[in-house]
This record gives sequence, C-alpha cells and structure tokens, in this order.
Amino acid sequence: MTTVEAGFLTVAAYEYPPFVYPEGDGVGGAEGAILTEIAAMECLKVKAIPGAAAAMISSITSNRADITEGNWYRTAERAKVVLLSDPVLADRLIIVSQEGVATVPDLKGQKVGSILGFLWNDDLQAYLGDSVKLYETAQAMYADLAAGRIDVVIDTYPSAQSTLEKTPIDGLKFEVPPADPAILSTVKPGQINFPVNLDNESPWVSFLGFVLGSGRSQE
Repeated sequence: MTTVEAGFLTVAAYEYPPFVYPEGDGVGGAEGAILTEIAAMECLKVKAIPGAAAAMISSITSNRADITEGNWYRTAERAKVVLLSDPVLADRLIIVSQEGVATVPDLKGQKVGSILGFLWNDDLQAYLGDSVKLYETAQAMYADLAAGRIDVVIDTYPSAQSTLEKTPIDGLKFEVPPADPAILSTVKPGQINFPVNLDNESPWVSFLGFVLGSGRSQE
C-alpha cells in the first residue's frame, strides 16, 4: 500500500465545519467520517496535516499529503492539476440575508459576499461585477453581514448553520434560489470530491472509487 507515510492516509485538511474539522490527530465532520472509515478498511490510520484552504491543493501536487478534503468541488479547471474522485456529496447554494433575497435577479443592486474557491464565484462576478466581495473565511464574511458591510451571503446551508451556531445573527433568512442559468450552480449543485495527486496510480486510489486518468469533472 503506497502512501506518503507508511501506515497512514495523510490528509491535507483545513477547518470547514460541518464538512471537516480537527479531531485529535485526525479529522471529524461529514467528510472526515467518510475518509476515516475508508482508511480503516485499508488498514490505514488518518493523519491530518492542517493548513489554510489555499494550501490544500498544493499539498497534494507536491506529495506532502495523499488526499485533501474540505468541500472541494469537481471542476474542469481543477481536473487539470489534481485527480478528482467520483462525487461524495452534493452541495446546494443558498442565499442568506436579512431581507429574504430569494432569486438570482434579486441579487442585482446588493453587496454580495462569498468565500474564495466556491464553484459559483466566477458566475457571480460576471453577473454582479464589483458588488461581489470574496472572503478567506466564513467568519469574516458573516461578521461583515452582521455589520451591514454586505447585504447578502451566498453559501451552503451546512456551512451557514455551522458558522452561525458560533456567532448567531438574528433575523437571517435562508433561501434556495430557483434554477437560473446566470449562476450555473443553481442548475447543477456542486459535487464534493476527494482530490489526489494527478499521477497517483496506487491501488488504494482505485479502491476509493477514483477513475484514473479520466479527468471527469463537473462542467
């Protein structure tokens, strides 16, 4: 069994509850539970290498970690640099606001926040231009929402609920917008996967459900 460190499945992980968060030397959350179970089936222990979200993919391409987790979407651009697994979870976007903004057209004229790396960011910026602000963390984004520096947050329901459990904001409304081709993610929800190194042909990769060399991605 070929892994970065013998006996371990080394996971590049950043804190993004409820999908993943540190738990001892390993990882918890929905994705953490999946990888921990799969590692056990391969007689491996999970070893987490924590870091910033921006460092996760480079940890895979540089072989510092075997795999990464943290709500990574399957995209054509990402498939050029890492091997994408089959979908693990589906992640639908929601609109969070005090006013109950509920549709994509209603975003016009609003100051909108989203998190770096989200699948819908390019579409948002093309549709709304400079009124979109991208954040490193959900905490910073929701702090700006509470302070009135932005009007609307585009997030996923699990992420929003997890963040707001720690820092509640009264009166927020959560809306799933109708499908609108201006923001493709409202038509095709994000497909979460576990990326690995593009050249990894180890048997455990096939076991995890990867299709080596397929480059399949969510368009």
